[in-house]
Amino acid sequence: MEEVRIRLSDVALNLPDSGSSSCASLALDIHGLDAEPSGKQLVIADWALAARTLHWTGPGDGPLRIALLEKPTGQDELVIKDVLLGDTATTIAAARALPLERDVITGWMKEVRLSGVDPAGLFRGPQRVPRVVLGPSGLVVARDKTLPDQPWRYRPLPARLLRALPVGCGIDTVVLEGLDVTYHDRADAERPFAHLKFHSIAGRVMHLSHSPGDSLVVEATCTFGRRTPIHLHLTTAIDDTTDVMDVQAQAGAMTFRELGPAMAALAGIGAEEGRLDTLIMKLRADDRRADGRLLARYEDLRLERKSGRARVLDPLFNAVINAVVRTDRTGERSDDGWVRYSVDRRRDRAVFNYLWSGVREGMKASVLPEVVQKR
Repeated sequence: MEEVRIRLSDVALNLPDSGSSSCASLALDIHGLDAEPSGKQLVIADWALAARTLHWTGPGDGPLRIALLEKPTGQDELVIKDVLLGDTATTIAAARALPLERDVITGWMKEVRLSGVDPAGLFRGPQRVPRVVLGPSGLVVARDKTLPDQPWRYRPLPARLLRALPVGCGIDTVVLEGLDVTYHDRADAERPFAHLKFHSIAGRVMHLSHSPGDSLVVEATCTFGRRTPIHLHLTTAIDDTTDVMDVQAQAGAMTFRELGPAMAALAGIGAEEGRLDTLIMKLRADDRRADGRLLARYEDLRLERKSGRARVLDPLFNAVINAVVRTDRTGERSDDGWVRYSVDRRRDRAVFNYLWSGVREGMKASVLPEVVQKR
């Protein structure tokens, strides 16, 4: 049985293709290092790690900084503390400065806790982590859709990504605690960025691994804007090569005025009146197409043109559009029930874009009469 102790300070590594990294201090202790009788696999009785002030700069949206990476002797958890990615104050400016359209992501995370990490397991095959807990955190995402598109690149859905892992590799459970996300999106060069804020995201992801017979399950809740509750449930069978996802999402009450600034920035149309009481979406989606059902309850919807400057024909436009849209869907009429719709997937976009398209098309089917939708 061997003991290994490693102590390093002021470590710096520069690689031409992947940037530079540094670490102020690193201490690694391995206790009870031995080999199995066959001599083919290592055994570690216990280990401890403490790495302080890690810094990495390279391709991406800004430097990555970690204050502490620690696993004490006799404990089961590896803890990562005070993670910073880029500068959240410059996210929009960075998105504007890109030559091609993509998400710019910055953020922070107070703590990450990984249980059951076994260094000796690296010599035995695919690693499986029982549990990861992501502590309070914040993300700022910005995308400028007025820029030219990236070269087309296929983005697989979650089940296909998991099947690309070695069998047995992954994480059993991921717990998300207190994530705040601010999403900035610009769709027109003459309009500003839209700002969408999701607070206190909490959730659980189960079977985030290549596990034959299992299904990936995502359960999450959050608050949109000031007080609107949102709930999401997603399942997909990992072995199913059609990559079918079943999604159910529900949003609670909000005034349309709360959505007004984002609608104005994204579509040039705002809503000054009206209230949404509830929205329920059920979506069955594969790699190419999603079929959905949506139930919305709202009343007194009134839309107005929000082009950034007043136009002579704005009153006429407002009158026409409000004559076309359904201003109320309260459940009192026979056709106030579920609406059905379909949406094609942009296969070079991530799964969030797919889900957002499902909500958008569902609301369009709910608000616009069928004759207008077919034009």
